[in-house]
Amino acid sequence: DVIEDTPISKDELTEIFGEEVASLVDGVSKLEKDKNISRELLQAKTFEKLVNAMQADPRVVMIKFADRMHNMQTLGALRPDKRKRIANETLEVYVPIATHLGMFIFKTELEELAFKHLHPWRYRTIKHLVKENEKRKAMIDGLIDEIQLQFQQLGINATVRERRRNLLNIYRKLKANQFKKNVRKQKVINASIPFIVLTDSVDECYRALGVIHQFYTPVFNKLTDYIASPRVNGYQSIHTAVLTTDRRVLNFQIRTKEMHSVAESGIVALWRHYNQSELAGGVWRLPQDKSIRRWLKSFKTVSSLSSDSMEFYKAVKRDLSAFDEIQVLTPKGEPMALPKGATVIDFAYSIHRELGKTLKNAKVNGVDVPPHYELAAGQMVELFTDIDTRPSVHWLRCVKTARARVAIRHYLRTLSTDELAEAGYQEIKYYLSQQEI
Repeated sequence: DVIEDTPISKDELTEIFGEEVASLVDGVSKLEKDKNISRELLQAKTFEKLVNAMQADPRVVMIKFADRMHNMQTLGALRPDKRKRIANETLEVYVPIATHLGMFIFKTELEELAFKHLHPWRYRTIKHLVKENEKRKAMIDGLIDEIQLQFQQLGINATVRERRRNLLNIYRKLKANQFKKNVRKQKVINASIPFIVLTDSVDECYRALGVIHQFYTPVFNKLTDYIASPRVNGYQSIHTAVLTTDRRVLNFQIRTKEMHSVAESGIVALWRHYNQSELAGGVWRLPQDKSIRRWLKSFKTVSSLSSDSMEFYKAVKRDLSAFDEIQVLTPKGEPMALPKGATVIDFAYSIHRELGKTLKNAKVNGVDVPPHYELAAGQMVELFTDIDTRPSVHWLRCVKTARARVAIRHYLRTLSTDELAEAGYQEIKYYLSQQEI
């Protein structure tokens, strides 16, 4: 807050601390208030500046999240309307960014602080309900001892502990069950018990999984192996759910201690593999880093194609709200993260703008599909282009990503009046054909 809250300028910071530190501080500083523009537009412009700074130097991310965390921890001193606005912005913008970057320590803490300020009574009520009584604590301790003993007998060096519960997620579950009859709050809260298993090696992760599945009854379709197929942000873990003899559901996340560090801190945990000059220069060598870099770079593309900062801000917020992701593969086997419901068009634009612009059709797992085909997790996508092919208006109804949506709109803005009329005619023709008219 030095530049925005004190008389010190960026030039003075540069003179005292050097260009590198000054650029980092400037990257997280808000724009100066201007009475000629609305608060919403100023917020949009500030966010655009932040995203561009993040793309140029990833260390800006850490500074901004530390700043936002401090802001959320001191919201109590502000007016109720301002608290609500900042808390909503945190949930809509900063929590999704933390999720994409794998920074779950920040994600969880920011979610709970936002929940606390948006719904103080509900926050206190759920916190009270979650607070362990002695009976439940004894039961959980007994389960941990039981599992730990099984590991020790087989020579598996693993630690079991209860995982922290997210109060906002519990509130969302309660809300989803509020219209169901005979469902008590305590039953929803205690429906499952989350555990984490930390090992020294990948081999011990799979051995621990075998013990858990042998000792308890696995829940059908609840096993996901993110070690074999990591998330794009670098997250690795085995997720499984099992039933005890008294029908309790136990949820396990099994990973190595090194994987746990990445699971908690995300991109920050990966920085130990780089020196300062590599970080400052944007030299990212690890595969998961490159995926994150591509994600951040997509914002720069959206910014350059947007008509103004407000269009950029709305497009990115919509993108960030897509929590459910899928991973699809390029013909070279490189994983690409897309929001659930994304199409071949989204895939093309996520690689390069020109690929999207000239996209004709594609093959998914070897089968011919049209551009608007909706992709599913694990599919391999091969694109085919034609220099005479151009984006269609109806593509805007198909796409899920900001990058694709803004690029298509940018292309349509370049058309002449006659070309727009033709595009409108083709859109009506397409709609009628879909309705079989």
